[in-house]
Amino acid sequence: MLLHTKDFQLRYNGIKNNYSGCLFIVRKDIQFTVMFDDPHGRFIALHLTLHGISFVYINVYAPNSPTERIKTWKLLLQSILQCMHLTLWRDARFLLCGDFNMVDIQGDCKTTSSLISVWERETSQQILDLLNYTNLWGITGGHTIRYTFHSRSHKSAMSRMDRCYFSHVYSLSNASAMWIDATMLLSDHNPLLINLCDSHWEVNIPKNLRKIPLRLNHAWIQTSVFKSKVHNLIQQVLSLEFPACMKWETLVVSMQEVIRECGKYFTVTLAKPRVEAKRMVFYMTEKVNSRLILSEAEYMQLCDAYRCLQVIENNAIQSSKVRARYSEVNDLHASSKCFFDFLRAKRLKDTITMLEVDGLTFRDGKSIATVCTQHFQDLFAAPFKTDDVWFSSLQDALAFTPQILDTCMAVACEKGIIEEEVFIALQSLKNGKARGLDGITKEFVVAFWSSLKTLVVDVCNGIWRDQKMPYSFKLGKIKLISKVGVPKWLGDWRPITMMSIIYKIFAKIFALRLKPIIHKVVHPLQTGFINCRSIYDNIFFTQILMEHAISSNQQIVDMQIDFEKAFDRIRWDFIAIVLKKLGFGVKFSRLIYILAQDSASHVEINGRISDSFPIERSMCQGCPLSPLFYVLASSPMFYLPEAKMNSHSIHGISVFGTQQIAVGFADDTFIFAKAEHENVQNIIATLKPFSNASGLRINMKKSVLIDISARHFHSFICQGLKIEKGTIFRYLAYPFGSNVSTKDKIEWVLNRVRSKMILWHAMQWPMHTRIRIVQVFMHPYVMYYLLLLDWKKCHLHVFEGLLKNFLWNKRHNRALVLSAWEFIW
Repeated sequence: MLLHTKDFQLRYNGIKNNYSGCLFIVRKDIQFTVMFDDPHGRFIALHLTLHGISFVYINVYAPNSPTERIKTWKLLLQSILQCMHLTLWRDARFLLCGDFNMVDIQGDCKTTSSLISVWERETSQQILDLLNYTNLWGITGGHTIRYTFHSRSHKSAMSRMDRCYFSHVYSLSNASAMWIDATMLLSDHNPLLINLCDSHWEVNIPKNLRKIPLRLNHAWIQTSVFKSKVHNLIQQVLSLEFPACMKWETLVVSMQEVIRECGKYFTVTLAKPRVEAKRMVFYMTEKVNSRLILSEAEYMQLCDAYRCLQVIENNAIQSSKVRARYSEVNDLHASSKCFFDFLRAKRLKDTITMLEVDGLTFRDGKSIATVCTQHFQDLFAAPFKTDDVWFSSLQDALAFTPQILDTCMAVACEKGIIEEEVFIALQSLKNGKARGLDGITKEFVVAFWSSLKTLVVDVCNGIWRDQKMPYSFKLGKIKLISKVGVPKWLGDWRPITMMSIIYKIFAKIFALRLKPIIHKVVHPLQTGFINCRSIYDNIFFTQILMEHAISSNQQIVDMQIDFEKAFDRIRWDFIAIVLKKLGFGVKFSRLIYILAQDSASHVEINGRISDSFPIERSMCQGCPLSPLFYVLASSPMFYLPEAKMNSHSIHGISVFGTQQIAVGFADDTFIFAKAEHENVQNIIATLKPFSNASGLRINMKKSVLIDISARHFHSFICQGLKIEKGTIFRYLAYPFGSNVSTKDKIEWVLNRVRSKMILWHAMQWPMHTRIRIVQVFMHPYVMYYLLLLDWKKCHLHVFEGLLKNFLWNKRHNRALVLSAWEFIW
């Protein structure tokens, strides 16, 4: 069946009523010929020519039945043998996809062994041998893909080979020695196995391929095989006559081969017990279905089989790319299926399928990757200059910032690094966090701490002593996290940088040194990320000032100042100068340069890694020190308007004879201003020196002007949004508003809870998973508001009803829901 659309022609081979078959999609300007196909739609082979290169495309859609699958592979083998004599066939390169990814190749560490019979594997291997398939993945590397017992690997996104190496169709030429593209021509979820005609094809693989590091499975840490290999490697590294940093780099590189070897070993080791356990479960299930009673020994065998599968499933979950909110399988079928459903949904949500930039819409992967890479390269470049204008702005911005830190505290921040300090910093890092390009995790370092501690301490001391960190330690990978439900523009994605483990340990050491003293240094009205201060302090203080403005009949407007991409645009030299101004020593003030200068990052877009580009400004979101450095650097922004207010150049809100003007939580700044247009403009002008010196640009179109108690609010001119009395607005995710009742605020909260539950709703999720979602996500979310609002009993009943409705669905009886309610609370 050949179908035509506007731009593409579709070749469908299969039985339409049974919804089975193979689909090939190609542009209309490309001619193709069907060489052979299966009448039942199980395979198809087509010939096409791209850029002068002859390709044969073979797709297989294998049946679920093992017997039928073996028949399919044998029929395909016969069809291939009939075409072997054709000149066209001998000169072509082969693109294999679909269920070829089920073929178990012992040398391939990316695809775990599927539940395929030995005969099927032998037949499919004959096909690969005929097509001169080369084990390319064993040379180039890649990822270890997890395996799920309940969902055959060829039916889920879990089985695809990761898109590590690719070149696009338009870059092909007759001189191309190899072509790998697992996403652009065919499906996003199926790999391609490539036939390479060149007998010396290894020399054609570029040496600068951007490899994503193999992922360490934390379940291996408990095994003697993995422990032995790692301990041997550590001893070899420690015996080298290299500086400490070079030893660590050698360890990171060598660990990739250890992970590869262990991946192959555990794949083979787990294959047999998996098959045996499945056979046992099937046998016992058939016996029970026949109404036969299991003996005690048979029952114990069934329990052992399920425990075996449970271990395998947990191993799969722990090795997955996406960190789950729950990390173990309790109910084997339900939890495993739920986890991998969540994993697929998470991957689809993180995929950029469409992007709008400067009025243009991009939908193909190559254009999206190019546009994203260029955007972040420009964002982190430093277009500013260190000229007289900047020095003038810097002097004005810091004119009223006092020196707060005494000499003893400053000296304490610059002392040498000891082993206990490094271990505390390591332990304070969170488990399960995304790893950097080195592939090393906190859990790994903790597990082998007794062997690694001397090396890690020497590395940290070497960096601090030399005031320089090696380039590879500072090389990050930027992951894009969506900030909105349906992202369309680049601004809808937040860049989070994943750094190496040494970078995170080193930065955490100094973050812990700052923790006990930072509240003495940062301005009192900056509450973000400060020990002994809380977000609730900011919210309560803002609410009190708003109520005082109304009760004291002052004419006040509020301004929510938006600094455009604050963490990404702040200048390093400004941070260093502010630290020195606050009283830190020269060595500590240069810490920002150790971590950031001469650094670079890749950006990951839809599973692909871009070329590295230099980072010339910003505090990477993902560094333990970035929030602390930001709040320290923001101190002049609070001292500057206070000084201008004391000189009566600008006017804030009067609280019993004391003027207050600004409160802040990190980059969220809330300013109280006397309701006069000239006064508002003067306040904006007062912040200009800080903006120019720091590199933080005030985005007036996103800044908000709010009416608290102004009489002529409509006369104010504002480029951004204007919010009048009686309207709820959000600040720090909390509902504020002048002349807004508590009832309206609570209803606003409940509406947000309802929308959150809609996002989490999934009919196929089992009861215990829904309970877990309520415990982990819903309770903390609502507790934030319970502490701040005066909830009545009727409101709590409404909230309780929302949770019960979320738990209830037609597949569970209501008694079960009610019996689980006490467990939730």
